[in-house]
Amino acid sequence: MNLNIKRMLKVVTLYDAIIAAIVSVILLFAANYKISLIVIIGIFSAIFNFYLSNLTADFVFVKKMGNTSLIFLSSIFRVILVFFIGIILYKIYKYYLIAYLGGYSAHFIALIIYGSLVNKR
Repeated sequence: MNLNIKRMLKVVTLYDAIIAAIVSVILLFAANYKISLIVIIGIFSAIFNFYLSNLTADFVFVKKMGNTSLIFLSSIFRVILVFFIGIILYKIYKYYLIAYLGGYSAHFIALIIYGSLVNKR
């Protein structure tokens, strides 16, 4: 894997961990530990999705060990995985879905922070 991609994955994961810690502490006081845990699950599933996407792209485009249909299958797998996690959480308690999507969306904050810091260099 490209050195810049590895660095990006590490930095974005660090930002995600910081965001997860901040959000979970706030939610522990504002809501309860279950909502905080669901948000953390959302953030970590977004991180997993991000890693899997990068690994698949590296496997196909850099190592030339597959074709673009592998990227398509990986995308379908990732969407189905997030879908099933959301459905399971919704069945338990419908507001868990909102917390999960909030956590999943919080990953984009880490990406924006990373992008803005890279742009300044």
